[in-house]
Amino acid sequence: PRKTAGRRRGRESLSMENPPLSVENAMAYLHELEANLSPANFSEFLAILEDFKYQMLSTEVVVKRVQAMLAGKPPSLVTGFNIFLPIDYHIKPQRFDVAMSLVKKIRQRFEATDPGVLSSFVDILTRFQADAISLTETRSKVRALLQGESDSLADFDTFLPPAP
Repeated sequence: PRKTAGRRRGRESLSMENPPLSVENAMAYLHELEANLSPANFSEFLAILEDFKYQMLSTEVVVKRVQAMLAGKPPSLVTGFNIFLPIDYHIKPQRFDVAMSLVKKIRQRFEATDPGVLSSFVDILTRFQADAISLTETRSKVRALLQGESDSLADFDTFLPPAP
């Protein structure tokens, strides 16, 4: 990624709002992080930030370390860290990578034999993201669409939010 000084973007929380970088927003993120990490990991996070502040670590190293530390944690923690980063260094949640991988897999699998499967899959996800259909309906429609594709269904379950 290329460095872009001064370009920042607010954090993405569960509500997907993007508040500007402020002391209040930074403190809110740190409290959320502290509640989700062990004391040792939270201390390590603070040490990473301090090393970065004193230019002992590059942005790339900070991003890699924090991303590894937050692997498997709620996506809001990963995207929330973006409040501290220039846009070009923003971290994408792992679910995004799984989703992109799944779309690629579906395209490769059905492109020649049934190209409508991919467009139907994308349509279902678009409608879910726009709150036009529920999580339960989304799961049901995708399960019907990908019937018999157990690996694709397992990938789908990985990036979809957990059932209430």
